[in-house]
Amino acid sequence: ILSLLLISCALSKKQSLPTYHEADLTNVLHSFDDIKEIETKFSATFERNDIDYKGDGKLIISQNGDLQLRIYLLGMLVFEMESNNGHISTKPIIEQNKSSFLANGLKDCIFWWDIKDYTINDDDGKYLIENNIKRLWIDKETMMPIKQIISIDDDLYLSITYDKPEKINDIWYPQKILLQLHDYKLTLIIKDILFRRSG
Repeated sequence: ILSLLLISCALSKKQSLPTYHEADLTNVLHSFDDIKEIETKFSATFERNDIDYKGDGKLIISQNGDLQLRIYLLGMLVFEMESNNGHISTKPIIEQNKSSFLANGLKDCIFWWDIKDYTINDDDGKYLIENNIKRLWIDKETMMPIKQIISIDDDLYLSITYDKPEKINDIWYPQKILLQLHDYKLTLIIKDILFRRSG
């Protein structure tokens, strides 16, 4: 049976970030392993060439990449995406490579700790975790993600920046997430979030 932790990111009282000092980074990352699904509501701002669009969204996404995404503009549903076992469908229909990129980007963005076959190095006082696809920077004191860079192609990278961490029960999670690809920018502000754990 999946246990549920439902909480709002809007806190009435500001809480201090945790400090881990000499905690083992690998153990901290593994502490998230039993989170199998995340459901979140967010506001979104899409920017390109000095033009921006604002809306709201709801996302249910699993650790295996399955997801349901809904985007609303002025209360009207304007975009839907579902991914199930690698099969992606969208309304309206968008190109397969774009829908695949969006689905993978959301998975990497939300499950930021899910990285395999990595090495850990020091980079200007931060942890740098990397493999052949991802580079992830983590604050040594708080163990919060700072930035991710994901290789899509030889000269194409997705940049993800994390900010404004908030405590979600016993979990700290970034409230603001900025995704950038070339001149495209997508800013997510997490409003509510639900973690589903295994066990």
